Amino acid sequence: MECAAKGGQRQCSGSANRRCGGCGVVFYCSVSHQTSHWRVHKEECGRLKQQMSSMLLLNDFPFTFSPEATHQVCEKVETRCSFLEKQGIHRVGFWICECRCEDSINLSDHFRSYNAWSLSNKLSPCKGPLCILNKQLTSWNDYYEWRGIPLHSPVALLLHWPLTIYQSIQLALANQLIPETNDELWIHYLGPELELYKLAVFGELHALLPGVRVHIDFVGPGIPHDRNGERITLYSYAHCTEVNCRCKSSKSEFSSPITVTLHSDLLFYEQEFIPDLIIAPNAGIAAYKTWLPTIELIKEIEIPAIFSDYCEEACHLAVNCISSVTGCPPIIPIQLNPFRQPLAVEDTALTLPCYSNCLGCVSEFGEALKLPFRVNDVLPVLPRQISWPVMNSFGKAVDLLPSFVGTISPNNGSLEWKGACFHGNEARMEFTKGDDRGLVGGIIYLKTSEAHSWTCMDLYVFATPYRITWDYYFAANQHSLPFESWEEPAELEYVKQHGVSVFLMPSGMLGTLLSLVDVLPLFANTK
Repeated sequence: MECAAKGGQRQCSGSANRRCGGCGVVFYCSVSHQTSHWRVHKEECGRLKQQMSSMLLLNDFPFTFSPEATHQVCEKVETRCSFLEKQGIHRVGFWICECRCEDSINLSDHFRSYNAWSLSNKLSPCKGPLCILNKQLTSWNDYYEWRGIPLHSPVALLLHWPLTIYQSIQLALANQLIPETNDELWIHYLGPELELYKLAVFGELHALLPGVRVHIDFVGPGIPHDRNGERITLYSYAHCTEVNCRCKSSKSEFSSPITVTLHSDLLFYEQEFIPDLIIAPNAGIAAYKTWLPTIELIKEIEIPAIFSDYCEEACHLAVNCISSVTGCPPIIPIQLNPFRQPLAVEDTALTLPCYSNCLGCVSEFGEALKLPFRVNDVLPVLPRQISWPVMNSFGKAVDLLPSFVGTISPNNGSLEWKGACFHGNEARMEFTKGDDRGLVGGIIYLKTSEAHSWTCMDLYVFATPYRITWDYYFAANQHSLPFESWEEPAELEYVKQHGVSVFLMPSGMLGTLLSLVDVLPLFANTK
């Protein structure tokens, strides 16, 4: 375990063996670190204690292997590898990504190469169900009984992916977020990683959603670039190991196949690409700053989104982040996913029990207040758990480097560009009467428009080899920047030939303030 106060002003003095007596979740290397960290930890201590009290509920599964897969893994009596070995599926087929051994395997070699359970047909759902699903499934016990699978089968370790989609759809239907009569369903599935190497298990959606044509767009940086835009069609269930089983038939089992399309970046949300539902499994919203613009985009297109995560604390931080961005809390609070993976996550940062797709919440952004600012602008006032991961990414030299916009001179007409806060900008320059030395001056006329935020400003640096000056703009308006005279004839000649160079500093309120602190001393003695 890591010391919870790691990264503070004092260095850790040794191993983190001192557990908080209140929550029992966080550890410290020394009494002094525990004492100094209390002002931070006291806000979360009671909440973490309450979450620890739910451990028995989180570990509650109906399977015969549940003790080994849950608290024995949490207590390090078992590992995921040793558990999978006992089941005879360690480093086999689909299961290759289910333990730490994946670190030593080049997964790109196995992309889409597996379509079999590596289990007998008695232990796996390799063909269609005996009866159409006519009631909502609410537990693993319901699913196993419906599919006729014994409770010692480990298939739930992989089926939590399609069944989490099924549970998300049921939540959306129950809250009237998607039409109940849909015979076609478009889902955007954000941030896929290990799912990419077990795509065949998503064929189970055909049994779970009979009569519905399901289209899933996998979207995220985990998609290999050479697979971007690829469409995969699932015509059958994942196969068993029995040679003569009906699942080996070349005939398609599906009346309407499941289609999966891969996208390595966020889709352009044009009208024909708008999904019915967005699902983000194991999202880690509070841990990755890249989620902030994604949440803004989801809010803008007003599509219901369902997020899941590994533990209740991660979901709690995610809810804070979503609420701060959208201006409203999720319409469905955090709740336990009955189809979470029944194999505990090893060596987590906290001692909280963690399971893949453990808990989730539902956000519907259509009724949210449209905020007049961007996420980066309000980072200083967001909760520490949300703002710190983002703020810690600032302060590097590259974050303070200006970006070159262009040059302005009386000879090259006007310059147009897109700023950080103002997306429509235009500037031109004219010479003016000079000083007693006969050196003409100049004036830059700059128009800012199309404000993207009410709470930030654009900061610009204007430079020649003879001077550097700066100005900032926080209102859409006509602005002017005068140069009373040029320093010497050489500067005048330079401006005639090359113009004044314009640089845009990092913006958003936080970025602008950081830039001001950094550049103000440089320009304090310039005009």
